[in-house]
Amino acid sequence: MRLCIRVLMLALIILPVACSRQIPSEADLVAMANKMDEGLADAYNKRDLDGFLKNYLQTPDLVIVDQGRILRGFVAWRQEIMNQFKAIGAKKLTFDLLEKHNLAKGDHVYGFGTFQVLTIAEDGSPQLFKGIYTSIKAWRNGKLVTVMETYTRVP
Repeated sequence: MRLCIRVLMLALIILPVACSRQIPSEADLVAMANKMDEGLADAYNKRDLDGFLKNYLQTPDLVIVDQGRILRGFVAWRQEIMNQFKAIGAKKLTFDLLEKHNLAKGDHVYGFGTFQVLTIAEDGSPQLFKGIYTSIKAWRNGKLVTVMETYTRVP
């Protein structure tokens, strides 16, 4: 009887841990990545720092390549986004993903696409620039997070 109770207690401890490590299907990972991408654009447009950063790997292992600069770690990326929001201030800015593709393999999602940013200059004239992006998202600790991203403006 004591052995049965010990086995049951051990199962109750191990089973939740084992289940939490299960990776969602590739279709589910793609759906999660699509939702993350949409939320990212919305949070940026609202200047919602926490909303924008919530789906990034929050460790020194995060890598962002932005216009040829390599930012290493969540702290550096958070500071960069804070600086961007401060520079934008009250100016009108719209960040849109024009085209996005997410492909899953195992516990990773590889994303790529195009984006545009529309701002209004001090003189009231619109300024538009477009770019391309790539991203790698991974299933970590029961959550899909961005582990690497690149942004490049294009003519």
